[in-house]
Amino acid sequence: MADFINVGFGNMVNGDKIISMVSTDAAPVKRMIQNARDEGKAVDATCGRRTRTVLVMESDHLILSALTTDTLSSRCHNKDKGTLVVISGFSGAGKGTVSKALVEKFGYSLSVSATTRQPREGEQDGREYYFKSEDDFLRLIDYNGFIEYAQYVDHYYGTPRKFVEDELEAGHVVILEIEVQGAMKIKEQYPDAILLFITAPSIEVLKNRLIGRGTETAEVVEKRMRRAAEEAESIEQYEFIVSNEEGKLEDCMNTIHSIIESESCRITKRQEFVASLREGLEEYKENIDKDK
Repeated sequence: MADFINVGFGNMVNGDKIISMVSTDAAPVKRMIQNARDEGKAVDATCGRRTRTVLVMESDHLILSALTTDTLSSRCHNKDKGTLVVISGFSGAGKGTVSKALVEKFGYSLSVSATTRQPREGEQDGREYYFKSEDDFLRLIDYNGFIEYAQYVDHYYGTPRKFVEDELEAGHVVILEIEVQGAMKIKEQYPDAILLFITAPSIEVLKNRLIGRGTETAEVVEKRMRRAAEEAESIEQYEFIVSNEEGKLEDCMNTIHSIIESESCRITKRQEFVASLREGLEEYKENIDKDK
């Protein structure tokens, strides 16, 4: 999909078609503008303001903008970024339930992982997971089709690359529900990702939830509890920890939403918004100067 850039007053231009941006101070640029006007190849996007920048397009047309070259350059290279949220937790902590509730209430994008384990009762391919044979999973690894993958309790789990990168590019909040191993690999590739760990309020509650599933043998429950002890050693590498207490899903969900909202207000993620503020102030100053 093409990236469209606001060149002022809501006028959008395909950023992929811009060859160069030049200021209008030099005499040759002014002659270039006049020639383009004579040939019908000048597009005025200034809405009556002074032209500060000329965008040279692949089509040989010129677009005249009232914004400075610095502002336009910022818009081309620093669009508002999406937020990547990595949610991990002990098996039985309820991270899957919390993630789905966040998507339903706040419209976040949930990346569906691939796995080689068998589907549980009620699970559907492409909804809870993409269920793959081990051969298919290993083939995707060879094709660099995963951002990360890990082996957990005798099965592979992986995060498909394309969906995540497309959603971030579109400025969306993307939730990844993955194991501790994978979370550390994500942080290496996406330093701005939020790492959040969900836990049950106690170890007793955690074990009872696993037993209560009724889908796993005592041996598997024991494996998951042993794995939880290993995962606990990595909790300090997460930035946030949230307890998912019994009957308080809404509280857990709202706490996580508040964390995400605060992160989205970082200046580094709001470059396009900052540029629009500067544009408005530049217009304000121009209007004052005209009135004097």
